[in-house]
Amino acid sequence: MGLRVHTISLEPSFPGLQRVNAFLVESETPVLIDSGYEESVGELSSQLEEIGFDLSDVSMIVNTHEHIDHFGGNASIKERAGVKIAAHEVAAPLIEDMKKQLPPEEVLSEMPGIIADHARMRASIYEKVKTAKVDMRLREGDSIGAADLSLKVLHTPGHAPGHICLYEGESRTIFAGDMITVRGTPFVGCLQGSLEEFLESLQRLKKLRIDKAFLSHGGEVGEVHKRIDGILQQKFRTEQKLLEILGEGEKDLSELVNSVYPEGGFPYFTYNSVLAHLVKLQNERRVKVVKREGTFFFSLPRPSSK
Repeated sequence: MGLRVHTISLEPSFPGLQRVNAFLVESETPVLIDSGYEESVGELSSQLEEIGFDLSDVSMIVNTHEHIDHFGGNASIKERAGVKIAAHEVAAPLIEDMKKQLPPEEVLSEMPGIIADHARMRASIYEKVKTAKVDMRLREGDSIGAADLSLKVLHTPGHAPGHICLYEGESRTIFAGDMITVRGTPFVGCLQGSLEEFLESLQRLKKLRIDKAFLSHGGEVGEVHKRIDGILQQKFRTEQKLLEILGEGEKDLSELVNSVYPEGGFPYFTYNSVLAHLVKLQNERRVKVVKREGTFFFSLPRPSSK
C-alpha cells in the first residue's frame, strides 16, 4: 500500500496570514504534520471525522517549524487527546515559549522602525497564545513513524531556524513545510530567518528524488524540481534588481522596498524580505549600509583602486 495522506486546510487567525495545511499520514500510528491555529482545532477535528479519524487516533504531531500557523493547535490537541509533539531541537524552545522568537529590545532598537514596531506588536500577541511542551526534539536524519511508515527528518533552515522537511523515500514524497510555494516565493525575513540558509536548503532539496510535494500553503506541486528552480531564479532576480537600483546611487530602505514591490503589500513582509536580501549582500560585501538620523541608507561599495 502506498503512502496515504489527507490534506486538512485551515483558516488563518492572524492578520496577513493565509490558509495553512495540516496533513494526516495514515499508518499503524497516524502522524499529524502541523496543527494549524489554536482557533482552528475544531475545524481540524471535524475534517478528521469526515475521513474516519478522531484526534485521539493521532499518535504524534510533528511541527515543521516554529511559526504560529504551524503549531498553534498543539496545546488544545494535547489537552484533548494526549498527543505527543515533536519538532526540531532548534524549534522546540521557540514553540514552547514564543517570546524567545523575538530579539531583545537592544537589537530591535537598531532595526528599521517598521520591522521593530511589528515585532513588538507580535510580542503582545504571543503572550496570549497557549503553548505546550515539545516531547521529542528531532535532529537531522531522525526517522518518524512505525514499521509501516518512515519519514526522514531533513533540517532545512532559512525560512525559520528550526524548519524541517519530512521525506518518504519509497514514494519519493516530501512534506515541504514553507520551503516551497505553488506561486511566488516563500517569505524569508531578516528577523527570524536567513536568506543564505534558505537558498542552501533549497539547493539541498534539489538533490533529492522527489515525485510529489505536500506544501503548507496552497495545493500540490507536480514538477517539484522545476518549481524549486523557479523559486531560486526569482530570489536571484530580486537580488539583481536591488543591485541595479543601487547602481543609480545611495537609497534608503523605503525606496528599495517601493522599487521591488511597486504594487505594495503588507509592510512587515515587504520590508523584512528586502532587508533579508540586503543582509545577504552586505555579508558578501556587495552592499554597504550606514545609519544617519535614524534612517538606514544602502549603497554599492566603491571599487578598490589598484
